Amino acid sequence: MSLPPAQKYFISGFAIWLTVLGAAALAFLPVLSAGYVQWDDSLLINNLAVRGIGPEHLRKILLPGGGAYQPVRDLHFAVIYLFSGFDPFGYHLSNWLLNLAVAALAFRAGQVLVRRAGLKQQPAGELVPWLTALVFALHPLHVEAVAWMQGNKDLLASVFFLGAFLCWEKSGRQGGGLAGYYVLSLLLFLLALGSKPTAVSFPLVVFAFDMLFPVGKADKDLSVLPRAKTLLPRYLPIVLPAGLLTAYFVFFTGALDASRLNAENFLAIPLILLECYRLILLPVGLTHRYVDPVFISVANPGWWAGIILTAVLIMLAWRSRRKKPLVTFGILWFFICWLPQSNLFPIAIRVADRYVFLSLFGIALAVSAVLVPILQNLRRGSAIYSKVAVAGLLLAILLALGTLSWQRSRVWHDGVSLWSDSVEKYPGHDFYHYGLGEAYLAANNPAAARESYIRAAEISPLNARNWTALAYTWKQEGELEQAETFYLKALSIDNTSYFAVNSLGNIYSQTGRDSLGLEFYQRALSLRPGDYMAAYNLSRLYRRLGRGNSADSLMSRLESGSLPRPVVLLRRGQDFVELGMLDSARVRFQRAVELDRNLAPAWAGLGQVYLLQDSAGKAVETMRHVLTRSAPDWSLLNNMALAFERTQQADSARAYYSRAYQAEPDSVQSAINLAVNLNRSGRREEAVVIMRQVLEHHPDNFPALRNLGNWMALEGHHAEAAGYYQRGLEINPDDVNVHYNLGRLYLQFLNRPSDALHHLRECLRLDPNQPQAAAVGQAVERLESVLENK
Repeated sequence: MSLPPAQKYFISGFAIWLTVLGAAALAFLPVLSAGYVQWDDSLLINNLAVRGIGPEHLRKILLPGGGAYQPVRDLHFAVIYLFSGFDPFGYHLSNWLLNLAVAALAFRAGQVLVRRAGLKQQPAGELVPWLTALVFALHPLHVEAVAWMQGNKDLLASVFFLGAFLCWEKSGRQGGGLAGYYVLSLLLFLLALGSKPTAVSFPLVVFAFDMLFPVGKADKDLSVLPRAKTLLPRYLPIVLPAGLLTAYFVFFTGALDASRLNAENFLAIPLILLECYRLILLPVGLTHRYVDPVFISVANPGWWAGIILTAVLIMLAWRSRRKKPLVTFGILWFFICWLPQSNLFPIAIRVADRYVFLSLFGIALAVSAVLVPILQNLRRGSAIYSKVAVAGLLLAILLALGTLSWQRSRVWHDGVSLWSDSVEKYPGHDFYHYGLGEAYLAANNPAAARESYIRAAEISPLNARNWTALAYTWKQEGELEQAETFYLKALSIDNTSYFAVNSLGNIYSQTGRDSLGLEFYQRALSLRPGDYMAAYNLSRLYRRLGRGNSADSLMSRLESGSLPRPVVLLRRGQDFVELGMLDSARVRFQRAVELDRNLAPAWAGLGQVYLLQDSAGKAVETMRHVLTRSAPDWSLLNNMALAFERTQQADSARAYYSRAYQAEPDSVQSAINLAVNLNRSGRREEAVVIMRQVLEHHPDNFPALRNLGNWMALEGHHAEAAGYYQRGLEINPDDVNVHYNLGRLYLQFLNRPSDALHHLRECLRLDPNQPQAAAVGQAVERLESVLENK
């Protein structure tokens, strides 16, 4: 029994969507298990704006600040941070899902373009969009944008760019008015611009689209210029923001390096294009950072190859504009979307996989538009084995692309695997060895990091960065003399190396050379006036040298920004705790957690302040935040127990005392706190065992001696109790309570009146106003009378 046409269409349509999304999902599945890669962690940890969506965070995100303006990208990070914190999985999951959305929109865009080209009713109407989407979605050049957390800007820009294009097309079919889908297209375009400024290419893309695919007969009868004039009101609202953002980047962000705006910059473009063609057509040997192509001479065959291949593509686009507009539009899409990153305006990195992320849609479209008719002709006129061979070749190409993407995704699993892959491909470049060293450091492997830095320094001995990194590995292991040697070597090469200067300040401060420490910290601040680490280090040194006003001035300056670093507020709060200024400490800790809800030490500090201010209930509530965000340390567990104890929750207090004792069994305070709690809970035998263990390792611990004296006295072991009290008084001879308890033991149980009289007299001398002073005085008088009569 045959299926109804509608059901057939549903099943075939579902199968097509399933293959596109399923292929994209599987090819990039390894990214979900990846960690921080290629400075992802520093981007998130150092970007204070993405740690929340409060008013200050939004102000920092939405208002241009003289640097890269990507508010949508930062908002995306901020939302993920609310749910995921610094856990990389949330960010990788988001990128993976965004990539599926891009693949779906690419397929839909392919369908729309096929319909506008008049091929919808032909077999190519289904095959071209499907092949376009698969080639686009599976290409290994997409891995960088998907696997790299920072690649979310390319993914977001592509989602909004393709969405804006689809809305633009629908608006044109509905009459070209400035409402409805046109407004939605404009809004999506603005979101694309806010994700990544390279979306400025959108006006040129839709202009090319409108010229190649006119809607009605009237538009088709017009030549290009008259048609453009009729559409001018539609273009102005999208050209204006694109122009403003371009001007902002060129003139206000330092993105344009005028010193590099020279003939070589333009002459290198054919070499850059040739490398792009190679990566697209033969996506092997990929890396996350390529050696920049540099123009040296017109005798370079690669330079001519880039020019010739580009000319061929332009010629193909021109000749195909009438009969095969999809080929023309695909080629134009590629060049237009690539143009903002073409090095026409000098950029720091000339070639990168992510630069052709959205451009690849154009290549996939053009290739599909060329191949599909060839396949159809073969199907009509060739033998069965030819058809199978062609279909098999196409399937093999798609499988190869998917396999390469899967393998490349695995390379992006972590920093060590990514940089190791690059070192294998470029063993003679110090940059990759340096990056591998940083990855090893992030993986807590300083020995391997040092080997990488040594290799980098051997390759490029005049690069101060390599010696600074090598010095850091020694500094981390406490080899300060060795570290100092390499830092000084770095400064002999580049005396403006901030990290070397600041680190030498640390070394001189730690080794007691305070005058040198002051000098180098001040030099570091002159190199980077806004850097908080140098200012904080200098303030700590000022405070240690008794220059409190200078220290406070520095820290106040760091706090004064609209969005101060939470770590600065944390350190400031810790300073105030040490100084006993608890209200000031509380304000800093509260401000820190407002700016970064996941800053566990700030929550812990706030809980400690509440505890010191006898707000035990608030302390418990606050410190619970830490327990849900990080592995608790001994200090937190102990403070939590103290807070529960003060709120009369003995069982909870004992549980946390036990955890603190297990975390640091050698901690005297943990042991004593747990033992005291056990005694109060009627478990004196266990308490005595723990307290005696304390004395085995710390025989002069006064609290242990005093508590054991009290407990032995209560158990009726008076002589043993007196022994503990006597040992305690040898350590602390001015403790009133021990004198009193020992005097009572001697008087009531041990029949030693002379010793009793001595300790009771000491009790009155040390604290004549104590509550039991009258009773002690009477006992002293009786003892004096008895001893006199003897």
